[in-house]
Amino acid sequence: MTCPKLKKKLWQEIIKKLVALSAEARSADTHESKGQQIEQAMMILRKTSVLQINDVLELFPKSEEKADDLKEYLSTCIDDYNSRMQTARTQIEQNIRRTAKLRKERL
Repeated sequence: MTCPKLKKKLWQEIIKKLVALSAEARSADTHESKGQQIEQAMMILRKTSVLQINDVLELFPKSEEKADDLKEYLSTCIDDYNSRMQTARTQIEQNIRRTAKLRKERL
């Protein structure tokens, strides 16, 4: 297994354990740790460049609680994606203007 694949697998195992601990806390109905592990898992996703949400989505329980747990993270992902798209759009528009200017100069 290569280093990036190993890193990815290890981070997935860590998140899998955090999700399992969160499920245990919910079934035991312990308020102090309920959702804390999910928050930690989301923090790992934000900080590591190795994992993406689609790498760990299947590890979360199949319930409406999953949507609640992931809402903030997914919202942040969408905002980040939107920002990158706007930056790319701006760069494309600038390149189109530069290309048009260069074409005019060539003629």
